Amino acid sequence: MELNENQKAAIECIDHNLRIVACAGSGKTEVITRRIANILINKKDVLPEDIVAFTFTRKAAENLKQRIQRNVAETGHNIDVSKMYVGTIHSFCWMILEQYVPFFRDFRILDTVKEHLFIMKYFKKSGAEDLELKKREAALLSNCIEKMVSAYDRIDEWPGQDDKVFKQYKALLYEKRFINYSLLIHEVLMHMDDPQIKKYFTGIRYLVVDEYQDVDDLQEALIKGIANCGANLCVVGDDDQTIYQFRGSNADNMIRFADRYENVKTINLETNYRSGKAIVDVADCVISNNATRLTKRMISGGGFTGSVQGECFVGVDEEYRNLAQNIKSLSSEVKYGDMAILIRKRSRLPELIRALELNHIPYIAEESEEFFSSEYYRKFCNIFEYLENPADENRQKIIDDWKGIVEPRSLKTAIKYLSRSSEKNERFVELFHQFIENLGLDDTHSCIKYTQGFSEILSDFDQVYEHDSWTVRTSDINTFIQITAETEYKREALLKKDHDDAVQIMTVHKSKGLEFDAVFLPDLQKGFFPSQKVGGKKYYSVLGGLFEEQKEKYESDLQDERKLFYVALTRAKKFIYAYADVEKKEASLFLTEMNQSDYCNIMFV
Repeated sequence: MELNENQKAAIECIDHNLRIVACAGSGKTEVITRRIANILINKKDVLPEDIVAFTFTRKAAENLKQRIQRNVAETGHNIDVSKMYVGTIHSFCWMILEQYVPFFRDFRILDTVKEHLFIMKYFKKSGAEDLELKKREAALLSNCIEKMVSAYDRIDEWPGQDDKVFKQYKALLYEKRFINYSLLIHEVLMHMDDPQIKKYFTGIRYLVVDEYQDVDDLQEALIKGIANCGANLCVVGDDDQTIYQFRGSNADNMIRFADRYENVKTINLETNYRSGKAIVDVADCVISNNATRLTKRMISGGGFTGSVQGECFVGVDEEYRNLAQNIKSLSSEVKYGDMAILIRKRSRLPELIRALELNHIPYIAEESEEFFSSEYYRKFCNIFEYLENPADENRQKIIDDWKGIVEPRSLKTAIKYLSRSSEKNERFVELFHQFIENLGLDDTHSCIKYTQGFSEILSDFDQVYEHDSWTVRTSDINTFIQITAETEYKREALLKKDHDDAVQIMTVHKSKGLEFDAVFLPDLQKGFFPSQKVGGKKYYSVLGGLFEEQKEKYESDLQDERKLFYVALTRAKKFIYAYADVEKKEASLFLTEMNQSDYCNIMFV
């Protein structure tokens, strides 16, 4: 890759705290890679283990570390980077606690679903009732705990029962040897003065933080703590792409970086090598309507123009029919697998999928509705209903489910295995795998593609319930898979599609970091994109006081929605198609802003 002058300057800047403002498609990963390689090659006293790099995902971490090793090798140097920490902030904190705080060494981490399972299991002891929460509101309690962790430095200002609930919940988690993601960071901050941890942090010579615009205040406190121990700090990101406000991401960390750290140099990477000139200009016209942002202007370096089209329709059926027809027409020059439909809301996903199916367009959708409504999910649930209550009628359900699909002898063997399973008290995921194996189904059978998603659900359950009695486990697994699971996994791709070449349907949030030749943006009408606030009980109404005063910190405004739309636009390389259904709502303001570009001429109904 041939570097531009600003990319070279960022790679060579290794003696200042550095803020790299990287527009979409500007080659930031290559710059990070070469800067770290440059440090290893030219700073002879810096070892790989003296460098720490934070990435937003594990996949990004693996990619970055491989690229660093490859780049160092390509320059003719024999440096092993295996001891360099490259990973997420949460994984880093877990490593610190495991190595330096013995109390946490046998703990397990609860992700979102498992924490909700934990709360439902120990609801009476969790403190939820002190906040007047019901068992079905496990997710809300989890959200309250997360917000309390973030505001722990102001615990003296917490109202009412909040302090008591927080301490009670944390004590319960720790008693059961669990920890959640927010408490991982919290505990490292609480142990910052531990001599061994302080020594380790002092040994970090260079700290690199990718996607810095999405860092929250708790994560920033950790970053600041490491920097205060003497690390050179390089942050990389784009304040225009801050899209996780609901998790506490704070664009001010990026915008005011130079005010909070000393000896800062800022370098802008403004050339987008991904997208055509038309797409870059349209995206820049849209985002320039935001008032609170760092000064920059994205330009195209792709060497081609690209195309931006948009149209308004009266009625969702007409909108989706035209979208599907455009995909079909474009497929003569762009593979389905290089196209994406990016959505803001999931409420119209069934209608969108129906339009694609009517036009015989292969697709992959990150949605769970088809999984949970399938006959196989019902069949799998019947297995566990029989385990809880091995009555003849439940046994007959299993026979009816699989009769004519598998050999009678295999079915008899599988049911016999189930009838004896309580004696072994196996983990449910292993029991399920053995049952399916006993059925003797061929790997190509349509049932098999549903087993992976169901196994994921069982595995999550097993990790929380593995030490409980058979009676408790069989009772609670049935409650979970029959009542709760569909809500918990509604944003998970539990059903794996078989298409190698298929249009991808995903939310804009999921598309971050990806790129496609063609991007289709439906439902660009008021209330959809920009989205209106969703009602219902919120954490701040439960906790009150300080938390209600600070609620704007986690809520999206019009500028935040515009950032999300900017991310959607900049996923495209060559084509953008924008649509609106104006039968009941006005077209989105963002369509008007797209028209500020000379490359866009959307006609409004």
